[in-house]
Amino acid sequence: MKHFGDISSLRVKTFELAGHSFKVRIPVQKEMDTMQELIEQIDPQAFQDRFAKATKGMELVDGDAVIDGRSTKELVETAMKVENRITEMFKLLVPADGQANDLTYQDIEDELPFAVQLEMIKAIQEAIQPNYGDSRKNS
Repeated sequence: MKHFGDISSLRVKTFELAGHSFKVRIPVQKEMDTMQELIEQIDPQAFQDRFAKATKGMELVDGDAVIDGRSTKELVETAMKVENRITEMFKLLVPADGQANDLTYQDIEDELPFAVQLEMIKAIQEAIQPNYGDSRKNS
């Protein structure tokens, strides 16, 4: 930064989870906006593949399977957005080896159960936006 010198270390926070220390890079607003755009992007072919798998053997009406009043298409899309969110949040972690973070959701899923992924997201969110959960409760 030209006005303040190198302040990149100010944008790294540390948190602990299950006895392990993690470093997370705090994104600026522009990065958060880009992350949100990436979270919302669903690969059309991946969606079709996943939808076909989710509805295998079901009768489709107007191209969708509705179960208990819930659209399977919406369910698949929501699941894919959750995976995108997890991936984008994990990309904020500072890699232990200092290398670029080309992480995919499959990489995360291969190493961590979903419950642990959710704990990590909560810890990352708290590190980058302290008291975020408290402020949402009061809204």
